Amino acid sequence: MLRVVTDRYLGQIEIGQIGRVTYPAFGFQNGFVGVVVGWRERLAARRVEITAWGAG
Repeated sequence: MLRVVTDRYLGQIEIGQIGRVTYPAFGFQNGFVGVVVGWRERLAARRVEITAWGAG
């Protein structure tokens, strides 16, 4: 499971979507592929927190 906070994708994430997170600094050079199992938007802060389940 992976949780990511970003300033992108506001209003675009839905449960069940499949995506890839790539972040070499944390060992995800090839990406983490997972399905979105949760999300939370903080519109005033322009942030979205995405929780994904999958294979690293």
